[in-house]
Amino acid sequence: MDGIDGLLFFCLVISKIIACFSCPPRTFLPALCRIFLDENAPDNVLEVTARAITYYLDVSAECTRRIVAVEGAVKALCNRLVLVDMASRTSKDLAEQCIKVSSILFSLACSILIGTLFTSTLFFVYYYPF
Repeated sequence: MDGIDGLLFFCLVISKIIACFSCPPRTFLPALCRIFLDENAPDNVLEVTARAITYYLDVSAECTRRIVAVEGAVKALCNRLVLVDMASRTSKDLAEQCIKVSSILFSLACSILIGTLFTSTLFFVYYYPF
């Protein structure tokens, strides 16, 4: 995953430096969020998608608005925490990335979303204590 992480980080750095970047957050983030809306998407794709969303959120708080604007995206992200399979390493990694995204959204999002994020995170912690 180091190669993918490096590529995603490079893409984010480039988007901040070069104005004509081909994948700016306003177009790329909604596409990433729609991947979470696909119930048949495999965990490894979702994990990398959540990692990319995390990078975008780390770069700019403005990205929160773009994620929230995709109808059902936050709910789909939260539902992935409920469906996690703790026996699978990929599924655990996905859960970790979902927790990272939700924690960033906790700190940046409006109070309406906090109830949904908080409930799903508590559900995850309750059923999968570490």
